[in-house]
Amino acid sequence: MITKIEAAERQLDTAIKLFFENVDHLSCYTLAAVSREITDDLCEKQKSELYRAELERLGDPQRVRLSFRDEMEILIKPEHRKEAMRLLKKAQNFLKHADRDHDKELEDISAEEVSLLIFSAIRNFALLVKRTSPAMAIFLSWFTAAHPNLINTQSVDYQSLLELAAKMKKAFSNVYSELSFRTMYRILRAHPPGLFAPNQD
Repeated sequence: MITKIEAAERQLDTAIKLFFENVDHLSCYTLAAVSREITDDLCEKQKSELYRAELERLGDPQRVRLSFRDEMEILIKPEHRKEAMRLLKKAQNFLKHADRDHDKELEDISAEEVSLLIFSAIRNFALLVKRTSPAMAIFLSWFTAAHPNLINTQSVDYQSLLELAAKMKKAFSNVYSELSFRTMYRILRAHPPGLFAPNQD
């Protein structure tokens, strides 16, 4: 039997693998979006407990942030939320449905778009289970190096994450380069057993 959170973790770990393979952004995006949707729903079901736990951990209600969906509700004015969510989920809905938009087309999804989606899905997952998988931790190190301006270093609990991100920034002039992706993929393969088939190049 597979729980919802196990499904979300496996989908997200596979999305990270696909991301660093740098071959199929569509499939990567779809898996990450499904994982985030599941964890958004689970966060909604546990909203009160999650809020209490985060408030106790942070000690300041202004610093408490919950799921991606909750964050959007905080940041976007009520009258614009529906349209904002439609735009944010435009690619996700295109890849999931064909009932009302069977004749529409979608622009290619960029690596940057996919990385932000994976980041928000990891954030949801970590909020729910208070941990990350090895693949998620590796991705977070890469993301911190790729987008240092987006990361509040005061909120990062793991010093090793910041140290690895700093090494990556030094090693790669462009963290979105093919060399960077190949390197991250090799690091991923060396870590969680079961995430990749053995002896696969």
